[in-house]
Amino acid sequence: LGGANAFVSEHAPAHRRAFHTSFVNTGTYLGSLVASLVALLLTSAVSAETLHDWAWRIPFLLSAVIGLIGLYIRSQLPETEQFEAVQESDSVEVAKYPIADVFTHAWRQIVLVIFLGALIV
Repeated sequence: LGGANAFVSEHAPAHRRAFHTSFVNTGTYLGSLVASLVALLLTSAVSAETLHDWAWRIPFLLSAVIGLIGLYIRSQLPETEQFEAVQESDSVEVAKYPIADVFTHAWRQIVLVIFLGALIV
């Protein structure tokens, strides 16, 4: 979601950024609702045996189609002016191994987040 929020925020007019980015987060909840409805329809349309044999694959096939459509749409969208400006400038240092840098320099924060997440369980 972070990348989607950044992308939408960069494309949105300055005075409407919060409104536009709210749709990204709303889409997450709507996606969960649609997934629940698909599961409800599937369990009510087929028998338990059919569901366990092969019908459980149907939601995954539907999500693959939706994912390919989303990938196509994203590939057709232009990059934002801010992103292109950063790409062209030499002022931004790009890490050679960004994941390694995170674990090297922010390991305390990572451990803290893991333990805080464990408290929820």
